[in-house]
Amino acid sequence: MYHHLNTLTIFPEKLNRNLDILTSLYPGIQPVPVVKSNAYGHWIKILAPILSGYNVPFICVDSLYEAYELEKYGYKKDILIMGYVDPRDIPRRKNFVYEIGR
Repeated sequence: MYHHLNTLTIFPEKLNRNLDILTSLYPGIQPVPVVKSNAYGHWIKILAPILSGYNVPFICVDSLYEAYELEKYGYKKDILIMGYVDPRDIPRRKNFVYEIGR
């Protein structure tokens, strides 16, 4: 059995504080969280409910799979998929933000 050498603890109040600081530094501009590569190993399933409480226009992910994972763990707001998605795989869901043909 493999044991990780590192442990990561996520403090939602610190994430909230960071968002508050960014918002105060740039009034009128809403920061957009980017959650990719399974939140860089921090687990989308842990971050999805935390991010649901943020007042942001959308969340960015790299892949359609990550968008599905966010939904699976309770994220119900808009999602922008920044990576390539085969047009045949594009779901027609109201909470996915589509940018076709840049």
